[in-house]
Amino acid sequence: MTEYGGDGTAKTREDYDFEPWHTALDELPASVIEKQSADVDVITGATGTSNKFIQAVERALEQAL
Repeated sequence: MTEYGGDGTAKTREDYDFEPWHTALDELPASVIEKQSADVDVITGATGTSNKFIQAVERALEQAL
């Protein structure tokens, strides 16, 4: 998963130290796989990232059908 800053540059683990963001990157993909659904809980403190990830999964699933 790649998240972009307001200036259009990609955020990486090395230059983005906001812990909830790292938690979201680690937990959200595993949650989707485990539940076999995009209906997963957002990560506290990373609501925006979580919602964007969930939306991306929903769009991918729609396109796959």
